[in-house]
Amino acid sequence: MLRRNREIELKRRELLRNMEIAVDEVTTFYQQTHYEHRDHTVEEELEHQYRKHAQELEMFESSLLTVEARQLGIEIPENPKWWCNRSAESKGPYWLSDAGRAGVTNLIKEERRKSIEWWIKIITPILTTLISLLGLIVALVAVSKK
Repeated sequence: MLRRNREIELKRRELLRNMEIAVDEVTTFYQQTHYEHRDHTVEEELEHQYRKHAQELEMFESSLLTVEARQLGIEIPENPKWWCNRSAESKGPYWLSDAGRAGVTNLIKEERRKSIEWWIKIITPILTTLISLLGLIVALVAVSKK
């Protein structure tokens, strides 16, 4: 589990680093051209690279949330506002939109909360019984020593 979390974090950092590199390239390009005589094809390519890396990050985080939701047995609604596909053809990959990621995150939190509440409902009576038995044992030991 720790190894998987580390791999996920490394992948996330790599995608963020790619986005930062794309931003730096665009910034450097603007600084070198002094905002004059821009070659729109280069500018468009740099912006395309940035958007591509941003989309990869969105898709990666979306896949993490969907995997976590499936592991918890959560069914993700087919709400069109929760899903997006920014590719030219509609047959491309789908991933969670910002609203979808927020919604799935809330569903995951709710499921975890239910799980914690269930464990508390189970453990509380058991602990109460154990404490009562310990109190009874202490009382019996105290009475038997007299």
